[in-house]
Amino acid sequence: MMRTERDNEALKSLQDYRNIIFAIRIRQKKMAKLIQAAAPAQKLTTSYEIHEGSYQPKRFEAVDALEAIAHNKQIIDSGFDRLEQVENALAFLEEEERLFLVMYYVDAMSVSYIASALNYASRQSIYNLRERAVTKFSQIMGCDCRGLDKT
Repeated sequence: MMRTERDNEALKSLQDYRNIIFAIRIRQKKMAKLIQAAAPAQKLTTSYEIHEGSYQPKRFEAVDALEAIAHNKQIIDSGFDRLEQVENALAFLEEEERLFLVMYYVDAMSVSYIASALNYASRQSIYNLRERAVTKFSQIMGCDCRGLDKT
């Protein structure tokens, strides 16, 4: 079965799920350090990349601690919004479909391991489950499903 662009976008959000969790944890630790290290009126020295992904040296500048905390909180809130979107979409799936998607795309488990864990005897049946789960997840991610009841 050919995957659509919507399928690919939905799967990308699922694959990013674990990375978002790690990024939120890192930002939360940075915020805790900012809060401990400075009184709100103090200036902190922070660094950032001038060109993301480049090998150029980092540029340093003094920033207000409150600004740095607010910036980190904004990034954390955005991450939580993205996590909530994925979790809401997963909640609409059948348990087997949800388990497969999380085990395969988030936890990076092999199809054969998942088939064994979910008690599937044939590889074809687990691939059918994958296609069904991906299609449903993609459809849910493509719509605004807030306020809808799971059936």
